[in-house]
Amino acid sequence: MKAIPTLLACFLLTTIGGVFALGQDPQDEDKPRSRSPFTAYLEDEQKRITEEIEGSWTLLSLETNGISVDIEDFRGYAQFHDGYVSLMIMSAGPVEVFFGTEIDYAILSGAYRFQVSEDVTLQLASLLGFDNLYSEGFEFHDASDAREFELMLEEDRLTLREPAGDRFEFARLGGGAFPDTIADRLRSRRSGWDFDVDDR
Repeated sequence: MKAIPTLLACFLLTTIGGVFALGQDPQDEDKPRSRSPFTAYLEDEQKRITEEIEGSWTLLSLETNGISVDIEDFRGYAQFHDGYVSLMIMSAGPVEVFFGTEIDYAILSGAYRFQVSEDVTLQLASLLGFDNLYSEGFEFHDASDAREFELMLEEDRLTLREPAGDRFEFARLGGGAFPDTIADRLRSRRSGWDFDVDDR
């Protein structure tokens, strides 16, 4: 006899649950769950930066170990397109040596796959490249080489900061025509003004 009330209770609970389930819209299960404001912000920033980072950028400023490098001593360029980025940083500056000073060169040149991560960092996976930024000689990049930067992209300014502390600020390059002076120089070379026929 004790089993009858238990079975009756289970039946009632099942029936009540079924009534509530009938009241639910089946499409509710397909709707995306609500995002927290922080998660929504990161996802929106990830999408925005991935779209807006496309294009050509020139290096404006460089800081290493918290010290700004003189603008006359460096050059830099980055080209983002379709998940790939070409990155070149070159600097030259005087360093003290035993017999005075000499010019010290630092170079980073590489081609990478890139993505803006869910944490809104710029992640690079090397295709090819080399640098001497952190060693005396040049180190070649292989497929295992990876880099990550904190980034900020506002209007036409892109700032990248490495965990080691180096900070790079880029400005967007607008479209432009091929320089007339260069076109004239190339035409003059073709005409033979700058080299002999045997050198062609």
